[in-house]
Amino acid sequence: MTFRILTPEETESLPDAFYADVDKLGLGERYSPEMSGYLIGACDGDELVGVQGAVLAIHCGPLWVRSDRRGRSSALRAGLWDKVKDVIRSMGGSYAYMFAREDAPQVQHIINRLPHRKVGTAYLMEI
Repeated sequence: MTFRILTPEETESLPDAFYADVDKLGLGERYSPEMSGYLIGACDGDELVGVQGAVLAIHCGPLWVRSDRRGRSSALRAGLWDKVKDVIRSMGGSYAYMFAREDAPQVQHIINRLPHRKVGTAYLMEI
């Protein structure tokens, strides 16, 4: 039995049985090599018999803007977000998780203006 990081080609051609089982978890997304992580494979000879992911999960937040700047702070928020993306990219990341409560419409508004997809109770932000 050998254990190793799967190549991008192997990651893109995982067996249907892998997704049939993983999809039962209700994650709603397929693993993508762009998600800043690795898939570790267990191989019995040339046969893949097990997989486990190791994903670099970066969380962005909280966002704070001084009260007298709220409502007219789009340049400030954009500047913060641009710098956050620079930091994440410098760490090798291409996605970040962000959480927003339903009762925080100002944060929901920001998230909805950026490339993202909902994953459970979090938002996976594209960097």
